[in-house]
Amino acid sequence: MLLRRRSLITYPKNPDFLTRHPNLLEQAFEFQRATQAQQVRIERARILAGSAELLRDFRAPSEKAEAAGNERLIVFMDYECIPCRMDHLERANSELSDYFEVIEIPMGTMSSVSAQAVRLLLSLRMSDDISAWSFHQKLLEARLPLVHSDLIRIAGSHGMSPGEIDGALGSPRSATALSEIRALASDLGVSTTPTYVVGCELVQGRSSLSQLKEIWAECQSPPPD
Repeated sequence: MLLRRRSLITYPKNPDFLTRHPNLLEQAFEFQRATQAQQVRIERARILAGSAELLRDFRAPSEKAEAAGNERLIVFMDYECIPCRMDHLERANSELSDYFEVIEIPMGTMSSVSAQAVRLLLSLRMSDDISAWSFHQKLLEARLPLVHSDLIRIAGSHGMSPGEIDGALGSPRSATALSEIRALASDLGVSTTPTYVVGCELVQGRSSLSQLKEIWAECQSPPPD
C-alpha cells in the first residue's frame, strides 16, 4: 500500500520561524518517519515476492492450506526455541487459522542438530509433503534439547532409511537450501526467533492472535494525511 502523495513541505530559512511554529517541524519529522517506514515495507514486499518458491516449500499440505484464512502469516522459528514452541501450541489451540495461513520456516540456528533437522525436512519435502509436515510437527513436540539420536529416530519413523538420512545430511542441495532460508531471514531483518511477518510489518518475539490481527488491520489502513 503506497503512501498518498503529499505536497512538498518547505520552510523559511529563518530559524526563529521554526521556534515559533514547532508543530511544523514535528510534521516534517513525522512525514520523514512515515516515508522511511513505507520504503522498508516496499522492500520487504519485494524480497518476499522474490522468495515465493521458497515460501511455497513450507506451506502446509494443500488441504490444510486451503482451509486456512486468506491472509498469510510467516513465522521464522527454530525447533529448539521454547517461545516458538509455546506460540506453536497456542496457535494450534486458537482460531488463528480462521484468519491466517501460517507458514512456519525453521532456521536451524540454535544448534547443529536443529540445522540437521531442517536439512532432513527439506529432503522429505522433495518427495512427500505430508510426511514432511508430520515430521515438522513431531520435531516441535520432541523433548529438549534435541539430540541426534532422537532426530534420526523421528526421521526413520517418517520413512527415511539410514542411507537416505546420511545422503540428506551430506547433500550440497540441502545445505544450499538452508543457506537460502537464513539469507531470506537476514534480508528481512530477522534477528531472533520467533519472528512474524504479518501484513506489512515484522514482529520479533512472541505475539498473541489479537496483536497479530491488530497489526494486520493497521497495515490495511491508509496512512494518515
